[in-house]
Amino acid sequence: MEFLHDIALQIPGLFYQTDRWFDGRGNSAFNNSNQETSDSTDQNLELALSLLNDYRVIFNQLEDWESNWKASEQGPLYWHSDIPMPSKFVDVDSICIPSFPDETYQIRFQNTQKAGLAVTFWSYRLELLMQMIKLQRSLLDIQAQSLGKNLAMAEETACLILQAAPYLTCCFEGAVASKAPLRTVSRYFELAAWEKEFYSPSASIST
Repeated sequence: MEFLHDIALQIPGLFYQTDRWFDGRGNSAFNNSNQETSDSTDQNLELALSLLNDYRVIFNQLEDWESNWKASEQGPLYWHSDIPMPSKFVDVDSICIPSFPDETYQIRFQNTQKAGLAVTFWSYRLELLMQMIKLQRSLLDIQAQSLGKNLAMAEETACLILQAAPYLTCCFEGAVASKAPLRTVSRYFELAAWEKEFYSPSASIST
């Protein structure tokens, strides 16, 4: 867990650099009356690609951490089940018993601690993907394929967090720990809804 947080400590600094890149690009466009020089455009592109590479480095570190975690476990980290969990059957622990809104479709963990660790990992991954998508939107001509892949992965990751939430919200500690990941999911779906409207064909026609 400590190594996972060590990886995550790199994320805020990268977010800061990304915000500065967007601010700098906006200021440059304003100062030049929307007439950026070829040199400034090339420099912006180079910086954006460098940032994306930094994101991929951290992203790969997270994926390596998950692979090592999987290798250290005797069974799967989680699995899906369409068999309702009997109310008297506890397959997690004797204190935290998850309550599923949909009893016919559930994501299962060996215990609540593993659910919490998985949600923490997924929330870090989703934060990275959201920023990568934001950058790739500004480089659509050369990042279209990677953008599509990241959009799909972000959607999957957000859904996994939501499906795992019952394992955490059934305990006070888990409810507290799940607040930040669930806020991240909320921001993701708000952003996804805005992007769907902004980048829809009808929006392009109207503009």
